[in-house]
Amino acid sequence: MLSHRQRILSIGIVGFAFSVIALHAEDDLVAPSAVVEAESGEERIAKAKLASPRKTLKTFIGAFEEGGNQDDALLALDLSEMPPSIRDTAGPDHAARLKVILERMGKVDYLRVSDDGESEEPFRLSVLISDPDVEDARDIASIVIAPDESDLWRFVPETVAVINELHEKWSDRKPIGGNEAVKPKILTPLWFEGLFPASWTKTRFLLADYQWLSLVGLLVFGLLLDQCVRLILSLIAQICLRFVVAYRGAEIGPHVFRPVGLLSQGFLWCYGTMLLGLPDSALSVILGLLKILTIIAGVRTMHLLIDALRRYALQRAAKTPTLHDDLLVLLTSRALKLLIICVGVLVAARAFDLPVVGILGGMGLGGIAIALASKDAISNLIGSFSVLVDRPFRVGDWVVINGIEGNIESIGFRSTRVRTFAHSLVTIPNSTMITTEIDNMGARRYRRIKTIIRIHYGTKPAVIDAFCEGVRELIKRHPYTRKDEYHIYLAEFGEHTIHVMLYCFIECEDWSIELREQHRFLGDVMRLAEELGIQVGGRYHYAADPSADISQSENLDRVGQEKAAHIAGPLLDAQHRAGDVEFGGPTDFEAKSEDPPPPEGEGTA
Repeated sequence: MLSHRQRILSIGIVGFAFSVIALHAEDDLVAPSAVVEAESGEERIAKAKLASPRKTLKTFIGAFEEGGNQDDALLALDLSEMPPSIRDTAGPDHAARLKVILERMGKVDYLRVSDDGESEEPFRLSVLISDPDVEDARDIASIVIAPDESDLWRFVPETVAVINELHEKWSDRKPIGGNEAVKPKILTPLWFEGLFPASWTKTRFLLADYQWLSLVGLLVFGLLLDQCVRLILSLIAQICLRFVVAYRGAEIGPHVFRPVGLLSQGFLWCYGTMLLGLPDSALSVILGLLKILTIIAGVRTMHLLIDALRRYALQRAAKTPTLHDDLLVLLTSRALKLLIICVGVLVAARAFDLPVVGILGGMGLGGIAIALASKDAISNLIGSFSVLVDRPFRVGDWVVINGIEGNIESIGFRSTRVRTFAHSLVTIPNSTMITTEIDNMGARRYRRIKTIIRIHYGTKPAVIDAFCEGVRELIKRHPYTRKDEYHIYLAEFGEHTIHVMLYCFIECEDWSIELREQHRFLGDVMRLAEELGIQVGGRYHYAADPSADISQSENLDRVGQEKAAHIAGPLLDAQHRAGDVEFGGPTDFEAKSEDPPPPEGEGTA
């Protein structure tokens, strides 16, 4: 069964997951009525401005006049066949270029433009132009306004597709009398094109000369910006590390900040490409590639930041006595990296105008399928969280889990590894930690010694009292024994021997130290018995040393204490403990052999 803290943790994880999904889907799911109302308002405005060919022309041309809103000009263009990813970039540029074309083709007489919004006949600009030459007539005839699927009169997609070509042919001409030359906005493709000589704006091989030159310049400046950003950040990091004692003298090369350099390079290329006025097909491909590069660089940059925070947190966690903080830091950093990747996917979906709600729904269905297929993996993950929260053991502890006894060697995200006393390595899934009982032998502060000392029936009661008092004195003087709880008493009469119970504790955290100190203590107990002339164990009595007979002494308890003090040596406390058990190499004694070594060249049978 799950504990209370584990249930709270599981509910928290599920709640966090639903919160993340809800936050990302809020714009699309929370208030659909508000979205419908906003769209209805925009549609009403569009119908009023694009109700007929005359109103469409007035809306388009008036958008470029003083006090006009150039965003209205974008309404008059049917961009349905333009890739959605470049409409926000190429749409305003196409509107500005179309205005340049119209003001050079002729003066628009609105009275000659149809105001019949119910008509199904498209309006052609050639109706307003009289006696153009053959080539101009073909270009003028390509300017067409027709109703779209929403019955809004717009410049048809065929007209939008030839705007760049027409602009290149007509931009050299002067506006027809009465038409005001359009002033392009700063940092737009039309403004950028105006910075170059007219001869550079002609297309010679796929692109205009200034576009080829600008692409090369963008490439060079992007590479230089990448190197400069990486170098500057590495210098700043070196300066900052001088004030951190733990990192003093450490070197951080520019390669560490490569994701940041790629991110700045991607931003420069993205925004630079938008200024070049590239053809729609080329702009769509290049911007798509640059957006992918920028998103990947952004994700890697965030991962770099998470790694830096992880290293700092691990240093802080290293100062704590347990390793659970280290595991929590690693688990959190991996979870954050996964979250950044999910955010990157959602950003990419929005950048390419993909349906975010559909992606979230697909992720939800896919998540259910993955959850059903990877039930054990999720159980192991929850088990990892339970180990972090409850902390039932730590690395190095002696534990018993499902009958497996050994020392914890490592705690991972999927499993925990136990090194048994037979030195085999057992991997236990963390899901087991949720339901099984864990006996942490290593969490004991004290290790118990409970044994029965069998004394021959020929031993006098006064000597037994002296022996028990002497054992108590040994406990008081032993540096590893617990001084506030011990019991040494005559417990019962056995069939062949008298039973004295020895019950005490050794304070240590290591099994090797426990065995060593238990050996020392019990050895002192045997020496004490020998000093007092007590026969320990066995059903047969042997002749004791007459000099060891102390039964005639006046204060036998005092005698037992004195002999125990002589055996234990000076009074020691915890500061005089021997420390960990050391396993040294062989001694320098050479083995003696009665047989001489065989002559050289002869083997042994």
